[in-house]
Formats: sequence, C-alpha cells, structure tokens
Amino acid sequence: MSKIPPLIAELSFDVSEILNDKGNPRRPEGYFRWEPWRIDREIINLLTGRSYCGISGKPKYARLVVGKHMSGYDDAEGSACDYFRCVFEYPISSREPKENGLLGGTKALPPTDRLQNLIRSHCLDNEKYSEKKLSPVSLWDIFKRAGETIDNSRGGQVCYHYFEGEALQRLKCCVLDVLLTTNRHYGTFYSLGLYPPQYINDIKATQAIALDRLIKHARKLAGENGDWKKQLPIAWAEKPLTKIGDSKLPDYDAFIAHDLIQRMLDMQRKKLIFVPYDNFVTAEWSQIENGDEEDANLPLMEEGIDDEHIDSYEEEEGLEDKIMEKIKHYAAHLNEFVCTPHERELLFALLNHFDISPFVKENEDDEAFYARLKKLLLRLKQYVEKRYGNAKA
Repeated sequence: MSKIPPLIAELSFDVSEILNDKGNPRRPEGYFRWEPWRIDREIINLLTGRSYCGISGKPKYARLVVGKHMSGYDDAEGSACDYFRCVFEYPISSREPKENGLLGGTKALPPTDRLQNLIRSHCLDNEKYSEKKLSPVSLWDIFKRAGETIDNSRGGQVCYHYFEGEALQRLKCCVLDVLLTTNRHYGTFYSLGLYPPQYINDIKATQAIALDRLIKHARKLAGENGDWKKQLPIAWAEKPLTKIGDSKLPDYDAFIAHDLIQRMLDMQRKKLIFVPYDNFVTAEWSQIENGDEEDANLPLMEEGIDDEHIDSYEEEEGLEDKIMEKIKHYAAHLNEFVCTPHERELLFALLNHFDISPFVKENEDDEAFYARLKKLLLRLKQYVEKRYGNAKA
C-alpha cells in the first residue's frame, strides 16, 4: 500500500470542512445552502495561504503543495489558480467496481462514484437522487453540480444536511481518495523540481512517474555525496524511459537531448530551480512540518562544526547582509546540498527575498532563528569545501 502524503491528507480534510459550510453560522434548521462560488473562493484562499472561512491561513500549502516559488512570478493567487486548474479540474474516469475482499466480496465503487453518492445522500432535494453519475469527472465538476437543481427551476439553490460525525469522516476520506489521484501528476512534477503547470501538458502522467523513478535511481547510484547527473546514463540503461509525450527516445542520447530533460537538468539558468523533495532525505513529512528535523534521521551538524565556530558570526556587524552574501555565494549548490525540504525552502526564500515568517518556529525569537540559520549555512559551507575544495568556498 502506498503511503499517503500527510499534506495532501490535511488539504483534503480542510476542503471537506469548506464543503460542510465551515465559516458560516450554523443554521438551527440543520441544513445549509450549497454554494459553488463560495467553495471555489475559499479553496483558492486556502491554496494561497490567505485566511479562509474566517480562520488563519496555512502558507505551507502555497509552498509545499502548489509550489508557487517555482513559478517564476510572485503571484500566490495565480499559482493557486494554476493548481486548481491542474488538480481540482482534472477529470478522471470511473472504472468498473472491483471485488473487495475486505468487505466480504462486495463491490468497491470508484472514488468519484463514492464521493458523488455521499454528497447526494445529504441533499434535501429528492430529485437529485435520480441524477446520473458523471464520468469522466473532476472534483470541481462534483462540487459544482452539487449546487445545481435538476432543471434549475429554483435558481440553482440546493440545500444539504450538515455532515456530522461518521458522515464527515467519510466525506474527508472520499475527497482524499479522489485528490490522491488528481494530484499525482502534479506532485510528480513538483518532486522533479519543475513547476507543474508549465510542463504538465508535455509529458503523460505515467511517463512523469517513470522519469521520477529514473531520477531517484540515479541519485541512489550516486550515493549521498555523488553527482546524480553523472549516473543518468547507467540509470537510464537500467530503467529506460523511451517516450516523452509523443516523442520516441530510442537511446540515451535522444533522452538527454529532449527539451524537457534539458530544462530539468539546467539547474543554474537565469532563475535557480528549487528541488523541494530531496531524495537523500529519509525524514517523515510530519516531522519536517512540525519542525522536528533533529528527530528525523537527517544529516545535521557534521563533525568539526561547534559552538565556537558559530559564535564567530555573532561579532560581525550587518549579520543579515553577510548571511545573504553567503547564500548567494553558495546558491549554485543549493539543489545538491543534503538538507531537509524545510531547510532548503528557507534558503531559497532568503535568496529570492520571499517572506520567511512561515519558517520561524512557534515561540522562536530572532536570536534563536538566526542561530539556527547560521548552523545551516555552516553545514552548507562545509559541504562545498568537502566536495569542491576551499577554492570555491
């Protein structure tokens, strides 16, 4: 069984709460009006990191799910709309029900069918029960049609019982089941360090997954301190990718010459490409999100770095400017540096003058934050010195 990404699970749960009229006063009648326009607006707010449904936003979605930092433009809402189009409007087909051994031989319905059935079961409009299931269908198609009457005779106003208790948990699970499928193509590009909306039409989903596996295999062959790009010929020979889009790649030379591969490998072009999911890292996402890097089996402080070296930074004036100079100096090595996704994002945010407040831990003052940042810079410095020698450090 494949592991469920914690962030995608959390996103699906938040979306389910939006569907359940979160943010509006609870009606004493026990039902609410389904409003697709409100659902659309609040999901976009959620993806941008803004406040949604009257509660504080979650900037991590814009960084770790949408990947707005890879877009090349500082437009959180534009990136959120890109993600919505690529994921929430991504249609998937219903397949024939399969035997489910866990349920005593009963038929397991496709995720989109289960979601449509569950939403419809809470509708006050009996005519909605006769609706035919949509297929192929996207999440947004399901959400939008839930707010439409059969004949639009009442202006499209449809009311639903609140999802409570077990029903709300089922709603969350159903949304998650669909989102895992619709997000997979997008998430694969994210892991390759490519902004998904710019490339998602250039390569099929199965090909993107195969490419991701090939890159992971190259990194495995290279080891912790090796150059995975040099291992690509061997990795391709063992796990060949012979087609990208409609282009056939009969040999490695054709593969490496393909425009998409060249763009992926060009890590030092005008704008540094940020690789968020470092395959060297073995930490759980939940640990990274909670800021528990020290408990996440990660390469932290190497031997030779101690408090004495760190304190040497304290006496320098203009500390922030000096830190920026260090980051710019080592910018070309950020993609290969072994660190957590959380740490790499912090360095990337500083390099591009993004807001760094999401990276400050709860109850962490400025002194503690900069002490943590200086340790990270010293690790980066030692990595470059160890690999390239003092000449480049």
